[in-house]
Amino acid sequence: MNLIRLQYYFNIREITKTIRNRGIELIYSTYLCEPMYQDIKKAAVENEVLLCDQFAMLGDAAIPSTPLFTKDRFHPNAHGYQLMAEFLLKTMEERGIIFDLLNKFKNS
Repeated sequence: MNLIRLQYYFNIREITKTIRNRGIELIYSTYLCEPMYQDIKKAAVENEVLLCDQFAMLGDAAIPSTPLFTKDRFHPNAHGYQLMAEFLLKTMEERGIIFDLLNKFKNS
């Protein structure tokens, strides 16, 4: 494993610990394209964090990725961000997170 990846894993672990120490749970998300895909999945398993696998969901939906990115082919455009939000919402709904959040909001 190269130094950049080691630093990535260290940073993710430390960020996760810091956020959890504040009583907040996280959801990791893969990108719509492949760079760092396996690294994010591995970090989710190692840190026991829910994963919204955007890359796999895009493939499952059989949506061509070409019209979802800006010219740099990495950052999503408006349509790409909309799709990512829908995938995240779907992940949260499947895990019952939306329901839990609504209950906390109503009781506060």
